[in-house]
Amino acid sequence: MNIKRDLSILAVVVLVAICGGVLYMRPALHPIVTPGPTGTGQTQVLPLDGTVVLHLGETASFRNLTLTPTQLVEDSRCPQDVQCIQAGTVRVKVDVSSGLGNAASILKLGEVFTTESERITLTEVSPSKLSSVTIAPADYQFTFLVESQASHIDNGSTSGKCYVGGCSSQICSDEPNAVSTCEYTAAYACYKTAKCERQSTGKCGWTPSTALNMCLKNPPSL
Repeated sequence: MNIKRDLSILAVVVLVAICGGVLYMRPALHPIVTPGPTGTGQTQVLPLDGTVVLHLGETASFRNLTLTPTQLVEDSRCPQDVQCIQAGTVRVKVDVSSGLGNAASILKLGEVFTTESERITLTEVSPSKLSSVTIAPADYQFTFLVESQASHIDNGSTSGKCYVGGCSSQICSDEPNAVSTCEYTAAYACYKTAKCERQSTGKCGWTPSTALNMCLKNPPSL
């Protein structure tokens, strides 16, 4: 009887150990980091909107959006140890993958870039520039702010002028310099005759009309 009891206890211990191992191996909730395409880059999988800092070749995924800065196009920032007439800027080539597809776009420091659902802003570039120091491409760090269009509308202005933007003039917003990826769909032609103005909600948007609704349901062929 003692042998049977000992075997039963041993079986329970083994079962608990196995279950504990399974629980321990569950994936963590923090971002998953894997090697990127350059060998030194990394892929950061982020579940929500927010800010991410990337080197060239690193990829960040926000829900249905991924960003990969691939090339420094311009760094005309004024060095900190020099007096300049103009502050200069930074432009970086970024592979953007969204619900519309993939596109290689140029993002400019401080300029809002938009997809159908997100707003992307290159908010900061480091290290700071010095006249006596050459920054290697691998040393650059780019800070991107990713916001959903919906959250921006909820928190946006309720007065002022509305602007038409985007690569195909398909975006109506309160941003005068909104840019977007350049995938084209037939429905974008419907906005050429639509009115971009502030709606009854206080937000900028395309004013609904019978003509616009019919066009969006049956867009002209490409």
